[in-house]
Amino acid sequence: MNIKRLNIVFNILFIFLFTLCMISTVSAIDGDVIENFNNGTNYFITSDLSNDEIQTIISNASNGDTFEFTSESYDNISLIIDKQLKIFSNKNSTINVNPSANKKAGIDNTFGFYFTQNSSGSILSGFNIIAAGADYAVILDKSSNTIVENNTVSQAVNNILVKNSDNVQINNNYVHDAVLNSIQVQDIRNISIFNNTIGNNGRSGIETSNMYSSNIWWNEIFFNSFNGISMYNRSSNNNVTYNHVYENINGIYMDAQSSGDKFMYNTLEFNRMDPDSELGGFETGNGFLFGEEYETVNKEKPDISYNALMHNENFQAKNNPSKEQFKLGPNYFDSNDDVHTFICPMLLAKILTMDFTSISNGIGIQIYEDGEPVTISHSLTKRLLLTARNTVLRFKTVKE
Repeated sequence: MNIKRLNIVFNILFIFLFTLCMISTVSAIDGDVIENFNNGTNYFITSDLSNDEIQTIISNASNGDTFEFTSESYDNISLIIDKQLKIFSNKNSTINVNPSANKKAGIDNTFGFYFTQNSSGSILSGFNIIAAGADYAVILDKSSNTIVENNTVSQAVNNILVKNSDNVQINNNYVHDAVLNSIQVQDIRNISIFNNTIGNNGRSGIETSNMYSSNIWWNEIFFNSFNGISMYNRSSNNNVTYNHVYENINGIYMDAQSSGDKFMYNTLEFNRMDPDSELGGFETGNGFLFGEEYETVNKEKPDISYNALMHNENFQAKNNPSKEQFKLGPNYFDSNDDVHTFICPMLLAKILTMDFTSISNGIGIQIYEDGEPVTISHSLTKRLLLTARNTVLRFKTVKE
């Protein structure tokens, strides 16, 4: 087996095994998210109702009521949700958002669904929301304990905005082709952005500003024209874990005041340089990038450990030249030696290595930290199988 092919095999097997080796400490969101709407009134919403007629039904509804959209497609939708409602479709109903302003909302932005403070505890599920020409497909404004799940959301300027809210879940959505960002998070605590597919956006896949005690985990984030994940202003006690971030301008861009943040078990690969980027060409093509506004609170550096940073066009990890040098935790950098890690000189790297090892029924792969083997401690899940499968397919394409 030649060296190039051996390296490819190493990388494939590493990602497959790496996600098995540790289990993250992230936990489910705390809070009273009410999912049982069985005691409310059920409304069946058909496409022969106008947006104003649907809005009137919502305005006359009570907390705990259910709205089931039963038709295939709805046009010119712009709804204000001011009750705790379950709004869903079992038919993957298409919602074509009205790009014109909804004067009743009291905000300048155009939208498909606008969840107010009085909507806390609501659920939005099962839609294909197309928001071409609108500012947002979905806005959650002070709408805490709210769930947005199992939707496809696309083509808004920014697809989903969550602000001034606590205990929100954005789960299992396909969010794509925004003019700018797919998911924007502003002034929020305890948000879970879990198991979403986020790609092909004009700016970042996920953009955060002032995010606290939150989880961004198990997301597939790819082909964004800026960063996979951009973090601004303040970021405290957040877990960014088990994400697969690839073919963006940078994988993760930390440009915030950070305290207690953890970036663990992510795969950041094939992020590409862009000479025309607003960051400057040399600040692109990195797996992990620290920006000019990055600072630590109480000198507490973020924990960046047990990630796989590979095949990024510039550096696997890069510090801003105006910042002091510091050391990352143990990570795998597409190499088993200190010379070929492609880490910028402003960062010190602790390197995970791997090698073949004999097992009872053949040959396996073992990961080492400081010469000691890292013990596998958790069984494979369906999500890990999908991650490994996608990685194998990408390497196959590169090889060919």
